[in-house]
Amino acid sequence: MSARHPSAAWARDYLPTDAADISALFRAVYGDHYVYADVYLPSQIQQRNASGQWRSAVAVRDGRLLGHATLWLDPARPGQAELALNAVHPDARGQGIASLLGRHLRAMAAELGIALLTIKQVCSHPQSQYVAGALGFHNTALLLDYVDSPFGKPEPESIVFGCLPLQPRPLPRLAWPAEWETWLAPLRQA
Repeated sequence: MSARHPSAAWARDYLPTDAADISALFRAVYGDHYVYADVYLPSQIQQRNASGQWRSAVAVRDGRLLGHATLWLDPARPGQAELALNAVHPDARGQGIASLLGRHLRAMAAELGIALLTIKQVCSHPQSQYVAGALGFHNTALLLDYVDSPFGKPEPESIVFGCLPLQPRPLPRLAWPAEWETWLAPLRQA
């Protein structure tokens, strides 16, 4: 374990005793508007982590939980996980906590042998797009009016879908049309 500055936030894996603080964090950030109601029920947070569906991490400073994020694993998509349920307390925004949690979970995903991480970035929340870019995600799709607003707005939110390969995923060896080369070149590099 590396030395930490006493007042610096640090990331660690979820503990069952974190569930109530995670629930309180989501209320502080989103009120009662977050899309997934499970984050408001400590018993569900614990159950999702105990089952392995979520692999959560938290950021703490001076004993206070300031951030949460999770790897959301779906048995129907082996080798893939979504970096999701990102929340940073309003008092701690702009301090790199979302990126700290993202790096922690990206390393965890690699240790678990996950080949591909995905992320859904709310379009009206540029910070989520900044964090995804800083972590190396490639934006691959725009999902229009995909989800109810986590910010209590009446209109649905569009989502930018990002992918981060953690293991090589080459394009299939096909006779791609020559006119597609400009389009394929960035994909091959990624």
